[in-house]
Amino acid sequence: MDPERHPADDRRVRLLRQIYDDAILAAYDPRLDLINISFAGCIMNTEEDVVAAFAALDAKVGVLLAWRGRDRLPLLVDIARLDIGPACASAWGAHLKRILDARCLQAGPSRHLVARYSSSQILRGLTATQRQILRETSTQGLQANVCASREEAIALLYTIRGSSDPPGP
Repeated sequence: MDPERHPADDRRVRLLRQIYDDAILAAYDPRLDLINISFAGCIMNTEEDVVAAFAALDAKVGVLLAWRGRDRLPLLVDIARLDIGPACASAWGAHLKRILDARCLQAGPSRHLVARYSSSQILRGLTATQRQILRETSTQGLQANVCASREEAIALLYTIRGSSDPPGP
């Protein structure tokens, strides 16, 4: 055991991982041949939160890809209940780039088939988290998009792909 590490630290890491396992939902959509991702009160304020959240997300997406026998699929992401604190925004952007590069189907170099939208009907205009998503995705050289609806996000996937067919391979 690492003498610098306290058992409470391991317990905290396990607890964080469980929180994000519960807060991040991922499901395969056979009609669109993509992975839907949504958040159930996913709040990230520290880099440790970001690491735990992306570990949970990567594990869930990895299981779905393995189940489909695929390396990558398009991602449709509902960000309605995602909150990225300003202190961890850059770590969030770097982790996002890594997971998109590893798990998201691409229509070309740095053209990931990912579209984000918010299912929340309460919020009008861009939220602080949506502005951070746009800023960090641009900083990482990724497509910066937050669509007004799920339907608009699906249409964007078709556009990125350059096809009128569903966004899968």
